[in-house]
Amino acid sequence: GFLISSFTKTQITAMLLAFVLAVLPSYLYSGYLCPISSMDISGQIMSKFIPATYFLKIVRGIYLKGLGLDFYINNLFYLCLYVFIVYALTILRFKKRIG
Repeated sequence: GFLISSFTKTQITAMLLAFVLAVLPSYLYSGYLCPISSMDISGQIMSKFIPATYFLKIVRGIYLKGLGLDFYINNLFYLCLYVFIVYALTILRFKKRIG
């Protein structure tokens, strides 16, 4: 949200961009609506860059299969990596905008 809002001037533009760039791809490519294995190769590749994919794997593993930490540690690592990258980009973007 902060990263997207650093590129826009109004709140409504930021909300629309967030929906188009974050929410919509999360529903389409995370495996929420259809399994990732049934997507074409470009959809499968794109799903690897959507953090909701890893979140859904963790949630399904915990609630549906009762799996432990050893199962979802890799997915948790990818989520933390995504958070770190987006946080770093947001800080850099705000520093440029303020300076």
